[in-house]
Amino acid sequence: MSTVGVKLTADKVEEMKRKKMLLSTIPVEDIVLTARAHRRTPTLRSIDECFMAGNNIEYVNGFTLPNYATRFIKANVPSVDILEYPTWDEYESALKSERYDVLGISFWTYTSGAAAKMAKMAREAGIPEVWGGGHGVSTPGIDAHFDRVFDSYSEYELKLLLEGEEITEFRHPDLSHKYDYFLEEVPTGYLFAIRGCRAPCNFCSGPRYYKKLAATPLPEVEKILDFYRERGIKHITVVDETFLQRKQHAKEVIEAMEKREMTFTCTSRIDVLVRNIDELHEHGLTNVYVGIESMNPVSLQNVRKGNTPNKTTALLKRLHELGCFAFGTYMICMDNDTEESVKEDVAKLDMFPALYGAIFWITTPFPGTDLYDEVDAAGRIVDKDWSHYTALHLVQEHPNFTPEEARKLLYYCVKNHCHPMNLRKEKLVRRWNKIERRNPNIVNQWATPYKPDTKPWVDPPMDWEPLVGKQPIQHHPPQGLVQLGIGRRSMAVR
Repeated sequence: MSTVGVKLTADKVEEMKRKKMLLSTIPVEDIVLTARAHRRTPTLRSIDECFMAGNNIEYVNGFTLPNYATRFIKANVPSVDILEYPTWDEYESALKSERYDVLGISFWTYTSGAAAKMAKMAREAGIPEVWGGGHGVSTPGIDAHFDRVFDSYSEYELKLLLEGEEITEFRHPDLSHKYDYFLEEVPTGYLFAIRGCRAPCNFCSGPRYYKKLAATPLPEVEKILDFYRERGIKHITVVDETFLQRKQHAKEVIEAMEKREMTFTCTSRIDVLVRNIDELHEHGLTNVYVGIESMNPVSLQNVRKGNTPNKTTALLKRLHELGCFAFGTYMICMDNDTEESVKEDVAKLDMFPALYGAIFWITTPFPGTDLYDEVDAAGRIVDKDWSHYTALHLVQEHPNFTPEEARKLLYYCVKNHCHPMNLRKEKLVRRWNKIERRNPNIVNQWATPYKPDTKPWVDPPMDWEPLVGKQPIQHHPPQGLVQLGIGRRSMAVR
């Protein structure tokens, strides 16, 4: 997708200054339950509810990351009004509450249908322009619903388009929240030292989407750390996709946290952490978030993960020796996986006392990734109902799994990995077992297929209605501007 590029005359700048934008995420009703169970207390009345809560990365691991994409935009383009996870009624009311010139929608592939509906509602409400951003803009055909689409970060370009000036002093937003660790609330400040990732993993849209790394300048890092410290926050979660991508910058960030007597958690790659874990721990590291993805060396090689099971084992064992914990993600139904091999590999995770929580996903070829291009070129994508692209459905032809078998295996993995000290997960697994004991027949009803077996497992690509009376504008970025877009993962879902 391309971004806006225009030659700015004085009249054009004045016109842009008069534009008022409403930026909205997808309404909460359309967010998959594995990404929003943390926003309410799960009732755990059914196996499905136990599964959704048990595979919610924020609920199980006890944290809530605010929607940082919209908050980066608000911090740097203050004229923008933000709707963060509204209800549909709240969204409709907002369209009517004030006269907006532009509606911006931040969305994922699986919510692209909802984004199209939002765009239609905005036009019916009289909003002249609708802009789209987030990883969902890679969804085939979706750009027909938008006057402009943004990939990568968008605050720099929106500043110019809406307020007629460039960002001269980048601001990192307040992303503080409570970290419910071992059921004890810990005030936490989230920090992006660098946004973007250049790792070669073929299943991730980050390298294509973010185009280039965007480092938060060290003076701004120090400002946000001081802001957190003044509010009693002593723990920082560095949520870079790969902390230590630029080692010197990371070293300066760590020194800034250590100077303020702050401990930290970070997200990074296993192959990076295993080389640096002792030094990081010496300077305040307490926990890590990592993408384990598989304990099968062939699978890891096939998705270009740059990791091995031996490195995973070495890192998790060393974390245990240091008294630290890890939170991990794990992908099943890679091409060479079988039910037996997945169960054997997942059982290996129980060997690691440091692995506090694991979230399981079905390998999914998301549009905008190398994996999508590879699988699509091979003619293996058999389900292009984009609402199924939640990493909870098998959407490609697989040699060893049907969609129903993949979903049942996913339920098995979620239920059968539980750290004894993860009290939230332990509670819902007990509830899950109780439901099964009360109704033994319900086990056979797990994960009923999202398409009946009697229906052919092939759907045509979803057709998108084009804009009426106009074609999407083709855009090119202005010289000297970093290409920026609205949103990334809410995740929840990659």
